[in-house]
Amino acid sequence: MKNENILLIIQTSDSSSVFITEELFPHDDDRIHLTYSISEGNNPLYWTDSWNNDLLKTISVMEFPHRIVAGRRDYLSWWLNCRPHIVSDTIKPILKSRLEAYYVTGEIRYTFVNAKFGLEFNSDCLMEWHSILEVQCDQKLLKLIPDASDGWVDVKSMILIGFVGFDSLPFSKISFEMSRFRNFQGLLDTVFNMLKQEVNRMSYGDEWVLYDSYTGVVLTKSELNDVRPIGEIGVPFFDRLICYKLKNYNQVINCN
Repeated sequence: MKNENILLIIQTSDSSSVFITEELFPHDDDRIHLTYSISEGNNPLYWTDSWNNDLLKTISVMEFPHRIVAGRRDYLSWWLNCRPHIVSDTIKPILKSRLEAYYVTGEIRYTFVNAKFGLEFNSDCLMEWHSILEVQCDQKLLKLIPDASDGWVDVKSMILIGFVGFDSLPFSKISFEMSRFRNFQGLLDTVFNMLKQEVNRMSYGDEWVLYDSYTGVVLTKSELNDVRPIGEIGVPFFDRLICYKLKNYNQVINCN
């Protein structure tokens, strides 16, 4: 692998790193296309089956892997708790915008809560990223970093949602603490407020749906104001939900 092809190296453990690389490939139409890959380890496990021609989408794969990969990848900003080794000028503005977006959406709280479980069980990786990307750190969040006596964060208490088909959102994924919502309707209302520029009120199930990407099960409402507790929705985990925009009101999603 040539150094000039490497856009990003993040050290995830003492013996492994995540790589994002770019290559020029000839295609059948006789044109040369710039493509990107993401992999992990010296004998690389590629995170997708094919290279991507969109660097932004490649970063989204890093945040939200399509397949099971090594280590803890159960919150979007996990990479901030790993050691930056190479950060090219090409990718730096994208990562900076991601970090700034984490502050806007509240995702950054998970970064600090999980800082103990980063590469070296401390927050220096997180602080190094802030310095490299030139983003001001909110010093109040340092209080969220667990001390040595704290246990692991219960990832089952988190809701992670990826968005598909929406044009106006400034992000492709978002996460919440499950305890934020008293019931399923509270979750739907929060998501709707993010989507209201593109969907109508009371349009869940007609214009947009949530489904579990593990099982393909669509989360259905039991009544107009669904006050069922989140834990009674019938989904085992909430860390891989997809919010899908229906292209027309009569569309039926094949989630399998």
